[in-house]
Amino acid sequence: MRKNQITNDLLAKIMQSTYLFDWVKINILISELYYRYLNILDFVNMLTTKDLGHEELNLCFIKVEEARVYLYFLGYFFTEQFGPGAIERRLPAYDIKPLDFYNLIDQFKIPELLSDISENDVKNFMEIVNFYLVLKYWKQKTTAPYKLYFAEDYFNKTKKKVLFLIENDSF
Repeated sequence: MRKNQITNDLLAKIMQSTYLFDWVKINILISELYYRYLNILDFVNMLTTKDLGHEELNLCFIKVEEARVYLYFLGYFFTEQFGPGAIERRLPAYDIKPLDFYNLIDQFKIPELLSDISENDVKNFMEIVNFYLVLKYWKQKTTAPYKLYFAEDYFNKTKKKVLFLIENDSF
């Protein structure tokens, strides 16, 4: 199986797990994608700057662009658009406004949210709450020693390094 197919399958599984609100699987899949992103950046950074040929520079550029896709997906599309959209589409069934939902969970007032929900719906609603907590964790994700969200500083450093090498390529 080609690597692109593996990535496409992973993204499809993330979308499917989001639809199903399988918050445990989402956390595992997002972790896998995030560490794939960091591995790409590590791979590009471990290459020596003196011995890179034209083909290696092209490979590095392609890998950095792949990492950019993961950064966009993780840092914007999934955590700010797709995930919250999935939550907000389900809240009307519980007669809860999105802003109330986010505020009460962020203030650790989940019992207030559950007070108006029937016993039969509590389990399904808690799946939404757990999904949101996983989403929130990833939205705030930083990895030491990097300081920015989703190690964006590491991504920027890596991209600058590759672009510098391409600009100074004497082929």
